[in-house]
Amino acid sequence: MCHPVAKKSAGPKKATISAGTVTAEPGGTAPRTDLVLLAGHYGRRWFAVAAGYGRAWLTYIENASARDGWYAGTGGRLHAGGKGGVALGALEVVLRVANYRF
Repeated sequence: MCHPVAKKSAGPKKATISAGTVTAEPGGTAPRTDLVLLAGHYGRRWFAVAAGYGRAWLTYIENASARDGWYAGTGGRLHAGGKGGVALGALEVVLRVANYRF
């Protein structure tokens, strides 16, 4: 169970109406970090593989059906992918593919 560590006064909230009920849309702000490892060959034509871990450490939640405040992060997300590109004079064309379903 998460407990808020700070409380903010209630402000204006967005609301949606659906089937006779009114529900506030949650909003939030979160400081986060990402750690990524890249390995590959870099030259005029280059490629690399990447793997990493991203995490939101704290999240400030504003919601009418819950207490507004800072909540601790509940976990992170692993990701993997690849990148490739080619330099064309002053331009560089890059293709990036990633999977965030881990």
